[in-house]
Amino acid sequence: MAIIYFLQSDIIPTLLEAGVEVVLLTDDDLCENIAQKFARPGLTIAGLRLKQANDYYRKVDNRRQWLLAYLRRVSSSWRINIEAQTSHIWEVWGENSWKFRLGVWLPAALATLVLRSSSAARKALVRAQMRFTPNIYTDLFEKYQPDLVIASTPGWRIDRYLLREAAARGVPTMTVIVGWDNPSSYAIPGAPVDWASCWSQVQKDELVRGSDWRPERVNIGGIPSYDGYFRKSWLMPRDAYFRLHGLDPARKLISYACSFVHFAPNYPNVEALARLVSSDELAQPSQLLVRLHPSHFQDQPRIFADEREAIHALEQKYPHVHVVRPVALGGSLGYYGGEDMDEKSSMMAHHGGRDGCARHAHRQRLYRRAGRLEHPGQVFAVAARDRQLAHAQTFPRCKGRARGVQSEPAVRGPECLSAEPAAGCGRTQFLCRARNHVY
Repeated sequence: MAIIYFLQSDIIPTLLEAGVEVVLLTDDDLCENIAQKFARPGLTIAGLRLKQANDYYRKVDNRRQWLLAYLRRVSSSWRINIEAQTSHIWEVWGENSWKFRLGVWLPAALATLVLRSSSAARKALVRAQMRFTPNIYTDLFEKYQPDLVIASTPGWRIDRYLLREAAARGVPTMTVIVGWDNPSSYAIPGAPVDWASCWSQVQKDELVRGSDWRPERVNIGGIPSYDGYFRKSWLMPRDAYFRLHGLDPARKLISYACSFVHFAPNYPNVEALARLVSSDELAQPSQLLVRLHPSHFQDQPRIFADEREAIHALEQKYPHVHVVRPVALGGSLGYYGGEDMDEKSSMMAHHGGRDGCARHAHRQRLYRRAGRLEHPGQVFAVAARDRQLAHAQTFPRCKGRARGVQSEPAVRGPECLSAEPAAGCGRTQFLCRARNHVY
């Protein structure tokens, strides 16, 4: 999502037009491809040195680094909805042996209770992490002399090392929130960060009340990731979109976007819809197009791969059932790293027939009339919250679980103590140097 947030929105063009020199750090293996696609005067693209960062994580006091990351991941204040974090605690329990449960999980659970109850303890945890600062970006800081370092998470992932080095050097730091559930699914920053920009008042409350951010340091900036959606610059013509997926233009389109498997299995819903469209039991002839969740492209744990394979089997078994097959950008970005915004936009616009986009526009107007939008893009956040409420009312036992953890694999137990940090997000960071004293 960071690729979309920064490179497919108005953010970088606005900075460059204001005279700001931008140095973008991203996956080392993708620098050339990204430079070819997005290069423009004033923008420099360099590697984030993921190999060195991951080597440091694996080789330098790995168990303690893992424990700090785990505590950071699950220890927001009780004052916000922390269902996603609590579910991760039990996920770690289920994936490990009794030796780990008694020796690591139980003491960590007690520490989590303290952290959730004490702002001072949470701030102490942020300071404790500073001992793990590898200084692998020294030459970049000396070369570019940045006035501000911006990251796509507040150190929740591998960007923590860059942010810690910036903080140690006294360089101001900032984070942007790129996912709708990030402030509630993740918790304490992995480095001292000065500023944040989030989507909505709800996210700001989660950052302030859950992770001790100062209110005046948190900006509500909407959702730049959807600039192209509202401009319709990503929208494919209906005929072209239907040809791309082998869809029948005479049939209505039912689109199903899968959720995170741990919170709600998708297969029963997909199978039921597949049977309906294939038996023509609906009022009008229809077809089903399924978009897998990013977690489905992981092979471990098997719960993700098993559901992916089962859904692909439905595509083979039933007529009029299709599955979106994205092509990853490569490197560590995985799937849905910015390569398919035209796919996502067109799926939302063309489902249900030719009036799908009109229905969405009407829904957006209703939200605006109700005074619920601070930014056009916030319609997605509002809609997501409405779906969460409906889910909680329909399935009381699952209350709050609609706010699942983000798509990337979460840090797990001892079998992962020597593994690389979670892949996929938080890979694109900035070193900004102002020309003409813009900052």
